[in-house]
Amino acid sequence: MQSTEILETAKATNPVKGLQKYGQSAWLDYIRRNLITGGELQRLIDEDGLRGITSNPAIFEKAISGSTDSCRGAQKCV
Repeated sequence: MQSTEILETAKATNPVKGLQKYGQSAWLDYIRRNLITGGELQRLIDEDGLRGITSNPAIFEKAISGSTDSCRGAQKCV
C-alpha cells in the first residue's frame, strides 16, 4: 500500500470526521491563542472535521491568565 493510500484510509476511518455521516458535528470546548497561531485549529478543521469552537467564561479566563501567548497578543494591540 502506498503512503498516500494509507493516509487516505486513515482519513476515511477518522471517527470524529465520521460523525458527519450521522448529521453530527464535533465542537471543541477549549481555546487558546497558540491553537490558532500554531496551525492546530486548522488541522483539526481539515483533518478531523471540527465544525466549531467555544469556551465558557471561566475556561476562557483560565486560558488567558495561564499563558503568555495572550500577553504577546495584547502587547501588539496596545
